[in-house]
Amino acid sequence: MTRMMLAVMSLLLAMSPASAVSRYDTQRMSCANIQAALKRDSPAILRFQSKQTPSVPIYNLYVGSGEDCKGVTIARASSVPASDGSCQVLRCVAPPHSSR
Repeated sequence: MTRMMLAVMSLLLAMSPASAVSRYDTQRMSCANIQAALKRDSPAILRFQSKQTPSVPIYNLYVGSGEDCKGVTIARASSVPASDGSCQVLRCVAPPHSSR
């Protein structure tokens, strides 16, 4: 029974599409290259060093447009460090709660 389960799981895994998320180190790219990569590979993980603790890497998922946000998330402007300064990008976030 265990062999059959392993065979079925292996078959299902082989049939599923590979969906790798692209990853970029923003501090090694110009802002124009970051924005082009997000338009091409959205969503993508952008990585950069923390300003408060330079040895700590920051990772987050960013998108090329608000249309790439799924579910109830919305696009919110954010900035990441680039080799040529600060770069404006979009991140999907949960919308703020409205009080009624």
